[in-house]
Amino acid sequence: MYSIWVEPTAKDAKYLIQIIRKLAKKYNSPTFNPHITVYSGVRNVSAAKSAVRNCADMKEFTVETMDLDFSDNLWKTVFINVEKNQELKQIHNTIKKGIPLNAKYEFNPHISLIYKKLDDSQKQGIIDDLKIKSKLTFDKITVVVSSKNVEKWEVIDRIVLK
Repeated sequence: MYSIWVEPTAKDAKYLIQIIRKLAKKYNSPTFNPHITVYSGVRNVSAAKSAVRNCADMKEFTVETMDLDFSDNLWKTVFINVEKNQELKQIHNTIKKGIPLNAKYEFNPHISLIYKKLDDSQKQGIIDDLKIKSKLTFDKITVVVSSKNVEKWEVIDRIVLK
């Protein structure tokens, strides 16, 4: 199974990785590259790569962070809600057009900070301790081998936006 991400610029990635690593160390959870998933559940790797290449003319873009939240979904343990802006919608729609028949993916842009089963008070504690930048800039679109095992995630294709 493959997922398609947008990844932040080196500067913003470094900022987010520090938060992800600090939480991983404290809660014994996996580390991962910061990202917004724009599409997931893709079975055909060549379709995924081709769909990403359809975005090659796009420019790097900035998203506004809205708030921190948590859920019972492992993949959204604690996360940053981000604005679903024009650029994110355009990337999602371009990729969706290039990938046949996976209409089930629901696009809710966010940046996960930890993947771990925690109780609500622990998740709220994480949120209470964090202060997040108001804007983050993204400059890469990436195809990733995704599975339930975060340590096995692997980047297989990446384009850098202009």
